[in-house]
Parts: sequence; C-alpha cells; structure tokens
Amino acid sequence: MNKAFRSWRGPKAAVVGKVPNQHDCPTAFGQAVYDRRTQLAWSQAELAHRAGLEEADIDRIERGDATPSLHLLCRLNEAMSDQLSA
Repeated sequence: MNKAFRSWRGPKAAVVGKVPNQHDCPTAFGQAVYDRRTQLAWSQAELAHRAGLEEADIDRIERGDATPSLHLLCRLNEAMSDQLSA
C-alpha cells in the first residue's frame, strides 16, 4: 500500500464516522421539523396548511416514518421561513 493511499484513508474514515446512517436521517430530519415548528408556535395543522400538505404527512415526517422528496423538503423549508436546519 502506498503512502498516498494511507493518508487518504485516514481522513475519510473520520468523516464517514460522523455521517448518520440512512436509518437515522429521517428521524433527525423529523426532529428538526418538530423543533422549528414548535419554535414558531405552530400546530401540525398550521404547518401542513402553509406547506400545502396534510396534517398526517407532517406527523409522519416528524416521527421519522416518512422520507420526504426534495420537492417536499423545499416546500417545508419555504413554509418555515427558510430557517430549517438539522
């Protein structure tokens, strides 16, 4: 194994260790949506109305039971004043 490969391998391993796995992402995103919605003092119904969704959709997203499409992510972000962060 050459030295360049070893030096490349070390930093990558450190970065990969910090990336949530595919099963954690919906839960983390759902928590971010919940946190921002409650910060705005909105009900799920209010957020659903502003984003053009059903209240049940917001509930599934917040519980991490749904993986929103990019289009839906943009609608949620716009509805929450472009302030969503994970």
